[in-house]
Amino acid sequence: MGNLVASEKILLEVRKLEVVYHKASMAIQGVSLKVPEKSIVAILGVNGAGKTTTLRAISGFLGSDNADIKDGLILFEGRKLNGKLPHEIAREGVILVPERQKIFETLTVKENLLAGAGRIKGNIKETLDKVYFYFPVLQKKSNEVAGYLSGGERQMLAIGSALLCTPRLLMPDEFSLGLAPLIADSLSAVLQSLRDDLGLTILLVEQNAMAALKIADYGYIMENGRVVFEGTPQKLMSHEDVQEFYLGIGEAGSKSYRDVKQYSRTRRWWG
Repeated sequence: MGNLVASEKILLEVRKLEVVYHKASMAIQGVSLKVPEKSIVAILGVNGAGKTTTLRAISGFLGSDNADIKDGLILFEGRKLNGKLPHEIAREGVILVPERQKIFETLTVKENLLAGAGRIKGNIKETLDKVYFYFPVLQKKSNEVAGYLSGGERQMLAIGSALLCTPRLLMPDEFSLGLAPLIADSLSAVLQSLRDDLGLTILLVEQNAMAALKIADYGYIMENGRVVFEGTPQKLMSHEDVQEFYLGIGEAGSKSYRDVKQYSRTRRWWG
């Protein structure tokens, strides 16, 4: 593993993780990754690659999917997370922002944010003001019912709610899914600010490789439950397979991501 983000401290380490669904179907096969403190690390891949399962294993939410960790270690600051319940892992500061069911639609924006207030360490108002600083639209719409928010605003609320849980490691799952490019870019900028201003560590999952690599310090590409390639954004974006399969740039010219993500992988990533 070369050129990982320069940092003296690895906050999260996953070692040879294996996850099985329904006690029979192998979903994750020997995945290893490291997330240095105060960095943004991206896990990239198409649907079914194992990205979300990896995040759910780290956050302890596998049980709801009838899945189990068969082998491997998940270490946060050197402490083992395997076997801990989701609320115990959240207390450690590891907070998942799930891809779906991110908000309580019948509650107001402010009520959604305060739903996690029980885990706030310190002054609730100060923490809430911090969320409003990064997402001003949430303050403007604080008394509106969350079910009426746009897709981008819902994503902001989901991330804002996660911030109310005082995370040390924030794990957004598909933060740009279904969003217009300008909104996705705005959210990307906020994630960078959370790292730079607050020293927050971020492990994000994305299908949109370009959106993720714009802000990541390091990236892992997953296919069929395995890590097939890793490196800095520069290394990933210079690789021919990444360009063709994930960035839509190949010998035939520029193609849409929808087209290229279905290509069969005929080359060896590590060749």
